[in-house]
Amino acid sequence: MARDPEGSHDDAAVTGSRLELSLESSVTYLLHLGLLDLASLVRDGLRIEEVPGRNRNFRALGGPGKTFFLKQAPRGEIGTNGPLAVEACLYDWVAADPRATGLRLLFPRRRHYDPERSILVLDLVTEAAHPHVLEDEASPDYAAALRRLVATALAECHGLPVPRNPGIEVALPDTAPWVFDLARPEPASLRELAPAQLSVIQALQSQPAAVAALDRLRDGWLPTRLIHGDFKWNNVLVQQDSGGIPAQVLLLDWELAQLGDPAWDVGAALHAFIAEAVLGLELTDGTSPEAAAGLLGSVISRLLPAHRDFWRSYLEAARRTDPEAGAILDRLPGHVATRLIKSAYEWSQAEVRMPRSAAAILQLGINMLLSPDTAREVVLGLGARGSVRA
Repeated sequence: MARDPEGSHDDAAVTGSRLELSLESSVTYLLHLGLLDLASLVRDGLRIEEVPGRNRNFRALGGPGKTFFLKQAPRGEIGTNGPLAVEACLYDWVAADPRATGLRLLFPRRRHYDPERSILVLDLVTEAAHPHVLEDEASPDYAAALRRLVATALAECHGLPVPRNPGIEVALPDTAPWVFDLARPEPASLRELAPAQLSVIQALQSQPAAVAALDRLRDGWLPTRLIHGDFKWNNVLVQQDSGGIPAQVLLLDWELAQLGDPAWDVGAALHAFIAEAVLGLELTDGTSPEAAAGLLGSVISRLLPAHRDFWRSYLEAARRTDPEAGAILDRLPGHVATRLIKSAYEWSQAEVRMPRSAAAILQLGINMLLSPDTAREVVLGLGARGSVRA
């Protein structure tokens, strides 16, 4: 398989093997690759913006056809087959495999990958934006179109048969996500955690039945399909039609793509609806746990039609048989719960006290682990056990 169908990664293109991207070096790097030229810089100018994140990320905003997104893996991962290498090689595979035509539409265009320096360059999608999710931000037509496009996108991803070794240079991972073992952190890692993150772990450890449920989900992990692995609204871009209704979605940040369980992505999407609604609540430090629970209950009840619509759209696009759909549905409450717990942990980063929003979704996640059948009906609105088509 061709390693670089869109660009070049000739080592002679850039001087200095230990290049670290910065505002200044990003311009030099794009010039060396031939993606920018002096004439366009003089004619159109160029603005470089640093974007916060795990990687070193930069937007390059030039003239027409000269807008790029650059990301470089953290220093400790440079030159390794880490997550950025997985993402880059996945772009190559999707571009080359004729079965992946539909999936190709969900990816931004890859321009260059430098494996020695772990730098990936993509086209920056300028005619798209992150979606509106909250009720007061989106019309019913907008929200319905968004749900169906996202459900169809995930179904497209899960429907593509991927061999364990698809012919890319980096093997796709297939292990269960780390969060299933959150209650058993490595002792050495505890020194690096914020006090609020320790509180999340302690709250989870205080519920042995919930920990046992996480163990069962980890042991029952089914690495059968290509999954995105990190679905959240920040990783979605929406292109709208002339009426302002979503017409196409793109999924970003495929670093955690792997052979995995489709229920993880579907659960992540349902979790994303819940998490966004919780963030929209005014859960201040003065909000009592009882008041927070009441607010959360009102949010969940309003989300049930959206959950059902998303699930129906996913089943329709994925063409699942009833037994296949039933198996995913059985695992779904646990996967939604696990993603809620993961978000609570992430929202607590650098915090002394657990934020009220994190505490709310942490408790919801634990409750769902303890009572998955009730969660399926009450939290997800997807019917009783054995009811597949919601």
